[in-house]
Amino acid sequence: MRSVDLVLSIGDVSMPQRSNEFQDFIALLEKQLAPSGTKVHASQLLKDYRTGENREVDIYIETKSGIHPIRIGIEVIDHKRPASTPWIESISKKHEDLPIDKSIAVSRSGFYQPALKKAEALKIDALTLEEAKELDWKAKIDNLPSVRVESFLLPYLTEVNVLFTDERSISEFKGCNVSTLILHSPSGEPRGTLSSIFDKLLSDKDVVNSLWEKAFPNTATAVEGKFPLEEGSYILGSKGDRHTIYGIRFKAICKKEISEARLQKGHYRDAAVVGAFGNSFGHPVSLVFTETRGEDPRVTLQIKKPRKTKK
Repeated sequence: MRSVDLVLSIGDVSMPQRSNEFQDFIALLEKQLAPSGTKVHASQLLKDYRTGENREVDIYIETKSGIHPIRIGIEVIDHKRPASTPWIESISKKHEDLPIDKSIAVSRSGFYQPALKKAEALKIDALTLEEAKELDWKAKIDNLPSVRVESFLLPYLTEVNVLFTDERSISEFKGCNVSTLILHSPSGEPRGTLSSIFDKLLSDKDVVNSLWEKAFPNTATAVEGKFPLEEGSYILGSKGDRHTIYGIRFKAICKKEISEARLQKGHYRDAAVVGAFGNSFGHPVSLVFTETRGEDPRVTLQIKKPRKTKK
């Protein structure tokens, strides 16, 4: 059987990312330590009572005390020096016109003593991620400076070659978008678009494992392959006529990344904490272990979602 190839292009999508590692980490800790039913929002916009404008709060928590709703606003600062009095005052001024019942200030580097006194006077909880001298799981992880992060992006298509049994089909489908072509089984049952079929095939566990082994670390790897189709499979032309195809050849790019995520150990509120911070293809990764006395340890992995930047 003669092979007739038709090349179809696949579009690219870019995903810019913006991040604040320490703020994300504190939000993740709050989510992990919060009681059931609590909602924790990172970078939440709240409407100012006086001006009507939206103001951003680093972390916003909605919970209950009995039957009464409680709204908590948390502001986070990640400076090398301790937080000062003006920062505490700015939080108080900002939150007084927002739907917030309780304010919390979190500083990675602690607080100057006057700032702590001001926070107490304004009824703002001043918290920090304190360095821990010992942890309940010390014997397990105390000697680990970092953990290994292995990431793999599912292959994205760059080119698709449809293998027709009749070369006259090329003129019929030249320049077609792959997403519009629906594959039919020999009995006429629609199988989905060619792109959806590829998405399913390229996310198959065995295929992914095979590509993982072949991919070069920390770089893009070009791969090629061919998927045979059930004999008699076809797509429909503009006039409803059948065009038989027996296979699809593809080119794709896959990426494998291996990196180290540094560990940070400390205490937050009443919990012993170990956090691992790294990146996966430019997206911040946070792995958090927490243990509160008398409770089971908890582990959470978060890969921050990309956000669209404003033009």
